[in-house]
Amino acid sequence: MSQTALRDRLKKLRTAMVEAENARQEFLLHAHPQNRESLRNLIHYLAMRRDDIHELQLQLAALGLSSLGRSEGFVLDNLNRVLQYLGDSESVATTLTWAEAEKLLHRNTRSLLGKRPATRHVYIMITAPSANEADVGWMSDCLRAGMNILRINCAHGDEAEWSALIANLRTAQTQTGCNCRVLMDIAGPKLRTGPVHGGAEVLRLRVKRDVFGRLNEPARVAIGANEKGATGLNFPAAFVAQLKDADSLHFRDSRGKKRRLTISRRADGLYGICEASAYILKHTLFSLHRHGHVVGECECGTLPFVPAALTLQQGDELVLFAGESEGFPADTAAGIAARIGCTVPEAIAAIKPGERVLFDDGKIAAQVVECGRGEVRLQIKNARVGGSRLRGEKGINLPDTKLGIPAITEKDYQDLKFVLAHADIVGASFIHSAADVRSLQQAIRESGREIGLILKIETQAGFQNLPAILLQALEQNPAGVMIARGDLAVEVGFERLAEIQEEILWVCEAAHVPVIWATQVLEGLAQTGQPSRAEITDAAMSVRAECVMLNKGPHIHEAVRLLADILEKMEKHQYKKRNLFRSLSISY
Repeated sequence: MSQTALRDRLKKLRTAMVEAENARQEFLLHAHPQNRESLRNLIHYLAMRRDDIHELQLQLAALGLSSLGRSEGFVLDNLNRVLQYLGDSESVATTLTWAEAEKLLHRNTRSLLGKRPATRHVYIMITAPSANEADVGWMSDCLRAGMNILRINCAHGDEAEWSALIANLRTAQTQTGCNCRVLMDIAGPKLRTGPVHGGAEVLRLRVKRDVFGRLNEPARVAIGANEKGATGLNFPAAFVAQLKDADSLHFRDSRGKKRRLTISRRADGLYGICEASAYILKHTLFSLHRHGHVVGECECGTLPFVPAALTLQQGDELVLFAGESEGFPADTAAGIAARIGCTVPEAIAAIKPGERVLFDDGKIAAQVVECGRGEVRLQIKNARVGGSRLRGEKGINLPDTKLGIPAITEKDYQDLKFVLAHADIVGASFIHSAADVRSLQQAIRESGREIGLILKIETQAGFQNLPAILLQALEQNPAGVMIARGDLAVEVGFERLAEIQEEILWVCEAAHVPVIWATQVLEGLAQTGQPSRAEITDAAMSVRAECVMLNKGPHIHEAVRLLADILEKMEKHQYKKRNLFRSLSISY
């Protein structure tokens, strides 16, 4: 392609940008005054990316000119400059230079997420566990390790729990002098499976053995006097008071096997040690042995409820029905398919034949065969060899279905009363459309507070409608986007996740909207204390976002410290899509 032809192609591209801006003047009029230049740039960027321009990129690179691939934040100014180098004397007026674009993104980030961290520009967010675990000491350790934002998930707990978490954080901030904002996520219309008939209160004791079957580690179970039930074994307080070191509790488990627990008192409580696996049921009778004599008997109290499950194999039929009534396994002799409920009845009415239904983070995939009144018949297309188990409370994804369900539920509106009074940022799950954003913005306006808004993109519809979502979001300030990679990967396909998250990053940069990189970041480290190689690379790539979210785990403080160290190092080498070309660490 000659330089003249290249210049003509680029001028047509610029004309398309201007025409797109002229066609969307109404959006510009409604935009927040601080966001008008960002909205104009977003319109220009979307016009530029409407067609495949990779050949133009290659031609520009061959001429040694600035390509269009680093211009997300200042599209028109960059294109003007490229055309000037190619001899074009015309220009379209714009004040949005590279420096101004950087100022807007940084301003929006600070406005939403708070004061910039001292040693890096990327913020770290942590999901809070229960208030009992996340006490003042836990909060202080997180702040010192590098936490900048505490996330509270409103799908769990209640106002008393949330108040305790915020109070613990504020006390820890006073003690440490660290800045931290509070994000509260409203749950949205999460589709889940209903309960399955059956299940029981049962406690399984597991032992560890070596390859020769020899005992490596016995099972240990906490023993307490909480008659309402807890994680371990519970007995009346009078019986627990009798227990002494080296006593033993003899019983038969659910399979009729004789088992024995040896009592051990430790600084952190009372435990029973068992050297063989066992399944204990509610009201199992235990006899207390001391020095070879039976000195008492007692039944155990409530135990953790283990729900029943359906076992589904490829080719099986499954009926998904509206409501939370109990489902049932298949009765093959009677020709009756397995059944399970959907907690959002409106979703069943929206499903059409041929559409996909995914369960439990995509572990089970099905296709709709037939739609009936209040139910749909599915055929299982993908499951584990030998069958996959499906219980209640597992997620349901409908990537092909146009749900038309508002992203804010009645429960969310109730939760918003607390959130808008106590949080610094409100997060919204399962945002599908601009209408969802408008509803949230209206609620924020009515609260009278200038509170940040984070829109979670975790569905196929949310991704496809991202331009409209951002156009609406820029009417109010400040706003950000979270790439919720868990549900998003299920909806768009795991093989497309890397591509999709890149597109979200690019489009949000064009709008000068900060992005949160979320889901399974250093999860292995947070849960087990040992990171995988892949998650270290993932954490390093997250430096292109403005914030990275970690989920809770017993080793969360180590995860925060490592993530902070990775981000500080990577920021020296990369900013957004730009390689900074610091000196290499290899010898030469």
